[in-house]
Amino acid sequence: MIDLMSIAQTEAAGGDLFGTLDSLYEPSDVRPEGYPDAVVWQGGNFVGDINPVAHSMTDAYALLGTIAAIDILGRASYACCAWG
Repeated sequence: MIDLMSIAQTEAAGGDLFGTLDSLYEPSDVRPEGYPDAVVWQGGNFVGDINPVAHSMTDAYALLGTIAAIDILGRASYACCAWG
């Protein structure tokens, strides 16, 4: 189970949000065309022939909702770091 409160506290305190997310998800071999150094994680259930969804992990308000949806649905997904 993902601890959303811990993620929110890390973000609010200016902590290592990247490291927190990197510990939750596996790195993916998928990269956007033209961006070979992009950070893309995969999560959820990759069993079967269901196509994964893609999410852009932005900081602040949208982050926890995206993480919760990925966790609750368990659907195969790719997520990329979109803050800097």
